[in-house]
Formats: sequence, C-alpha cells, structure tokens
Amino acid sequence: MLTAPRVGWFVSCAALAALLPFAVGCRLVPSNDPPKELLKQTWKEPGREGYTHPQTDKIIIENLAAECSGAPRSGPVAVVKPMNILSLSAGGKYGAYSAGILAGWTVHGTRPDFDIVTGVSSGAIVSVYAFLGPQYDDKLKKFFTETDQSDLFKLRPLHNLSFHGSLGYPYGMKQVIEEEITCDRLAEIAAAHQAGRRLYIGTLNIHEKQLTIWDIGEIACRGTPESVALVRKVILAATAVPGLLPPVEIDVVVDGKHYTEIHSDAGVVAQSFIRFAPHQVPTPGTKALVGSQLYCLAAGKIDPDPVIGRMGILKRVGAGVSSSLYALYKEELIKMYALCVTTGMQFNLAAIPKDYKIDEISTRIRAREMRPLYESGYQAAVQGMVWRQTPPGALTGEEPEARSGTVFHTVR
Repeated sequence: MLTAPRVGWFVSCAALAALLPFAVGCRLVPSNDPPKELLKQTWKEPGREGYTHPQTDKIIIENLAAECSGAPRSGPVAVVKPMNILSLSAGGKYGAYSAGILAGWTVHGTRPDFDIVTGVSSGAIVSVYAFLGPQYDDKLKKFFTETDQSDLFKLRPLHNLSFHGSLGYPYGMKQVIEEEITCDRLAEIAAAHQAGRRLYIGTLNIHEKQLTIWDIGEIACRGTPESVALVRKVILAATAVPGLLPPVEIDVVVDGKHYTEIHSDAGVVAQSFIRFAPHQVPTPGTKALVGSQLYCLAAGKIDPDPVIGRMGILKRVGAGVSSSLYALYKEELIKMYALCVTTGMQFNLAAIPKDYKIDEISTRIRAREMRPLYESGYQAAVQGMVWRQTPPGALTGEEPEARSGTVFHTVR
C-alpha cells in the first residue's frame, strides 16, 4: 500500500513528467492512441463473445439483495466445489511480508493449492510464484531478500524524463522478468489453467483510467512467442509505478485497426481484487461457496502510520492521496467480506503488524529492510498463522468517534 512520502514524491514526479514534453517539444506517449469514440464502446475478443467472466460486484449486489429480501429460495442450489482463493495487494517492498507468509505456510504444512490467485503491483510478482506452488518459494525469497533498487531500475531523472517521462527506467526489472517468464514457465501456468485454476493480474489502463484484468492462464494456453511477450509486458506494467517508472505500451487490434494502449501500476484504482471464471460462478443469493476460503495478504499495514515532521506542501498532498489509497483498500476488504458472508466463504486477512516499524517509502527497495519483513511473515506462518476474520472497522475502536470539542485525554 502507498505511504504519504511515497505519494508526495510521485505527485511531484508526475508533474515534472507531464510538463517536460512541453519544454522539449517531444511526445512521451504513443501517437496511435485509441480514439475517444472507440474507448466508449465495448470490446470483445474474437471467439470469446460468449465467454464472460462473472462480475464480482454484481454477485455481491445480487447476494445482498437476496439476503435482505427474505424471500424463500426455490429450486436446487448449485454448490461450487470449495475453493482456496488468494488475493495479493499492492505494496512495493512490503510484498516481502507476503512472500515470507507463503514460505512459512509451506513449512507449517497447511498451505493449500490455490484455485484462484490475483495480484496488483508487487502482488503481481508474488502471484505468479504463489500460483505455481511451493516449489517456487526460494525464488520469492531471493527476490524479496537479495534485491536492491539498483538491481531493478536506474534513476537518471533528466535523461529519463526527456525520453521516458519518468525518473527511472526498469533495466533490471525487464531482465528479471525475461529470465523468469519463459516458455517453460508459461507451460506450467497453462497446465494449471487447463486443470481449472486461474491466475489474474491487474494493470491500470491509462486511457480508460480503469483496472484491466489479465487472464494470464488463458494467454499462456496459446503457447506462442507472442503470449510470452504479452505476459512479460503485463507484469512489467503491473510494477510500473507512475512517475517513477514509464508506462508500458501494449499493441491492440480493434476492428482490424492497430492502436497502442499504455498500462501501469493499478494500485491507484485497485489495491486488490477478486475475479471468478465462468465455471466457478456461485448461484446468486445462495451460500454456494460454503467450505471455500478467501485469503487476503496485505503488503502493508491496514492503518497508515502517522505523518511526522514539518508539513510542507508535498507532504500534505502526499498524506491526502495516501489516505485515499488506504481507504480504498479498506473498502475493498469490506466488499470482499460481504462477498464471503453472502456466499458462505470464510474471510481471512493478514497484514504487517501495527507495531512493526517500517520504512515509509515502499518503493525504496533495500534488501536489508526486506529481509526482516520477510522473516516476520515467515515466522508468523511457521508458528501457525492467526488470520483476522473480520474486515477493517469491525472491531471496537477501529472507527473514529465524532468529535464535539478540542480537549482530549489518552485512553490505555
């Protein structure tokens, strides 16, 4: 999850990136953008017109309406086979905590095979290995305990702002993705997809200002060099923090014409998400997912640490934006909890402990800071993970009281 200093920095980065093209007379985004009229229309992939992923929000709304109506259910309930779903949030280097939990969970002996895995931002990196299974725990450990910022991207502000519209360029990250996302790796993902499991990664479609969800297993099943290249681009885009790293261009063809979309880190529109495949749809208004488990791994704390020090303009702006992102994730967790309650799933949440001292800038990648984070998550899981089974705001004292004055005393 984003922190105030991080967002304040990005606000200034984005402003510089936006202004520089006017100063140097160059265009930093592709010239063959989809036209406005086309963006307003619905796009369907050829041969997949009838293949529609169920809308999670629609499921929640229908289930809540059915629960509140009190009307008796008629007909048989199509109970879906119990599933294990893993939702990995955005969070930069804090993803080390999620990686540690997965490895410790394996050692504890209770880690399930996940039927659905979703990831945003750094959660996208974790999602691939989590989906493939415990045999990749060492890969996760190496990435989140031995990687420094210089291994992933180079900060050359003047050069990169001129040519890429960002402060940094992901030379190292591109290399890591190319080494890890191979034909063999995609073949493993394709085999899991064909067995009914699903891996989804979210990016921000900058043209549409909306979350784009990529069905990685479906792409992998095509088994072509183009599918490998696309998955690499999706993962790179998922980790392309606006302002810090350049967006990723993805070529699309609509009605026979070629256009270029630009995608980046989706954390500003979705810190996490759930998506079902058509064969996994629960019957609306029923507890069809009884026995299923939803695991939400937060790469960060549920509540932000207070902002300390002199409140300059960037810190104030950053605190405001960061607060909205924390609020976004809380609302997403409440929505996921509503989905669980109305379908019979069990809600499970793990986050970095409130009293754990963490660096405030989640994109300042330092192995020496990620190692203890990884170890903290690992030990928590090895000892038997204690999952929170209520969303934020459900416990006494988690929602602020209305004030009637300005004189207070602390409560212990």
